[in-house]
Amino acid sequence: HHISDPKLAKEIFSDINTTGRAQNAVTSYLANGYGIVAAQDQIWETQRRFTLRKLRDVGVLKSSIEEFIMKETATLTDFFKERVGKPIPGIKLYNGPVVNALWRTISGETIDWAALEKPAILKSVEYLVKLPYTEAIILETLRLSSIIPLGIPHQMLADTEFQGLFLPKGATVVTNAYGIHYDPKIWGDDVNKFRPERFLSNDKKHVIRHEALIPFSVGRRSCIGEGFARDVIFLFVASILQKFNLEPDPGLSDCRY
Repeated sequence: HHISDPKLAKEIFSDINTTGRAQNAVTSYLANGYGIVAAQDQIWETQRRFTLRKLRDVGVLKSSIEEFIMKETATLTDFFKERVGKPIPGIKLYNGPVVNALWRTISGETIDWAALEKPAILKSVEYLVKLPYTEAIILETLRLSSIIPLGIPHQMLADTEFQGLFLPKGATVVTNAYGIHYDPKIWGDDVNKFRPERFLSNDKKHVIRHEALIPFSVGRRSCIGEGFARDVIFLFVASILQKFNLEPDPGLSDCRY
């Protein structure tokens, strides 16, 4: 069963009976049925509670983690400075800084603030509210890219009736994130156009949080690292846009993604 309505997706995946994890090739390959993504029942509940508690303990769920992230944004922008005016192939170069940002947060490594450039300009996640267009760019990118077009399959733990539909125990339910993100009834006829303004108020001063944007899934099994991921994306993008003018490679015929 595919859910292509954001309100219905939030409603059904808030039900404890939908927290089962259907076996699929991706989760089996990545975790062999283990870990917080693939586990289910009591094992999943225990792992989720433990993970959330530990993440809070080390500050991943707090605004203070911006210090750790900023260290890695400086590393990445320094890398770019060495290649000004040249194409930068591949996306793997982003993986290291992102992983390092998470590791610094968990390990508690001390940050050398002397190495940061213009810390007074981009020193806090709190600047997100002062840079609404940057945030709108990120939200529109998440919508257009829809990197995970279908959510990880959920499995019904018990017979359930939802919106007049009978879902038997063992049935698989999946969020059609791509369909939601590209639904013209939600976003308008320009769904294929990159238009960050759709996430801004009329005066362009405030970000509009659209319930139909669900890149991190919804409900009880939504991504527990969403807050950290959003902070990382914002600080990396804001730092890059602050220091550089970006242009597509002239040799690319289509650079939408």
